[in-house]
Amino acid sequence: MQTEIHSVYERQADAPYDTLESLGGGSSGIVDRVKLRGSNEYYARKSIRIPPAGRTQRDQRITKIKEEARIIRRLRNNPHIVEVVSTYETRAGFNPTFCILLLPIADCDLGSMLEHVDQMVEGEEKRSVIRTMKHWAACLARATDYMHYNCVKHKDIKPSNILVRGDEIYITDFGIAKDFLPDTDSASTAWQAEGTRRYCPPEVLNQGRRGRASDVYSLGCCFLELATVTITCGKLALLKQVVGQTYAESEQRVLRWIYFLFSELAFRSFRRHTTSNNPDDDVVLQHAVLLPALAFTMMDSTASKRITARQLVTLISVWDKELYCNSCRVGAPGEDPTLGLHSKFKSRKDLDYPQNPMDALKPDFSPLPESWEDAKMKWLKDHMWWH
Repeated sequence: MQTEIHSVYERQADAPYDTLESLGGGSSGIVDRVKLRGSNEYYARKSIRIPPAGRTQRDQRITKIKEEARIIRRLRNNPHIVEVVSTYETRAGFNPTFCILLLPIADCDLGSMLEHVDQMVEGEEKRSVIRTMKHWAACLARATDYMHYNCVKHKDIKPSNILVRGDEIYITDFGIAKDFLPDTDSASTAWQAEGTRRYCPPEVLNQGRRGRASDVYSLGCCFLELATVTITCGKLALLKQVVGQTYAESEQRVLRWIYFLFSELAFRSFRRHTTSNNPDDDVVLQHAVLLPALAFTMMDSTASKRITARQLVTLISVWDKELYCNSCRVGAPGEDPTLGLHSKFKSRKDLDYPQNPMDALKPDFSPLPESWEDAKMKWLKDHMWWH
């Protein structure tokens, strides 16, 4: 493997990589699968063209791209964050290109995976996929905590920026990620809503201060979609229709959807205990039962009361350390008895759910929490902000 971290070539053809296939792309660049000539080494290459501009603007653009590579490299010790192998740039012509070589080469992104799983009917194939995804939420929480511990805000967590390879998952695309100084609240003023609006938290849409809590909110949206395709069949499009353009501007509808997922879990639990064994219920209740609750703690509309990534990791560890993969399980923090847990949920037996879970989505259905604070009073038995 190459040891040189950055190289400069006159033309793309001079770089020692053969392009094999396109892996996709977007506004931040295109991604190809490439092979290092004379070796069996394959990489994902993100290529960003530098648009025609004055020298100062071009240098600023290149500096920004190098910053993305630097940040990813600094996070290389986490198994669920993509790895930068090396970078290079080409300088010929009016449109020079900056390239970042990354590992692993993904099978797809989480957004595509969720859409695929959403279309599956219940059966062994879907049960197998749910087992494959069983560690993803906990490992993403651990990766986010690792980022924040190392003073990095991602600022654009969304399903398409999370890669899937086999049964592993990776956070990628740090194009607008930012360092922040240790021993600060990490917040900065967001005069424009950077990142994808659908997954932006309320404070960003309202041009407020953006800190680590913003990443947690965006990841919570991903957890809500993961919970939806795991617990239900064919409901992902309905979730997006119910929520509309942004999660942050649809607090009541998000609460309704979380309650719907709670109702689905309650229905599956009741069915498992009153009828013949249903393997689909068993798998969902074993591997997905915590997802809606995690999303609820992460999507609090008040940033200062939102669970932190470290509190989230602790909460998962206390609930079930087996939710982590083997790598993430090592060193996962337990509960600090002096601080307690961020949230403790009531038992499903202590809550009322409709016999038909779909009734929870009807506009006239009650009792539905009127606000996030009201939902806490109804669904939690203890909360750190109550002390």
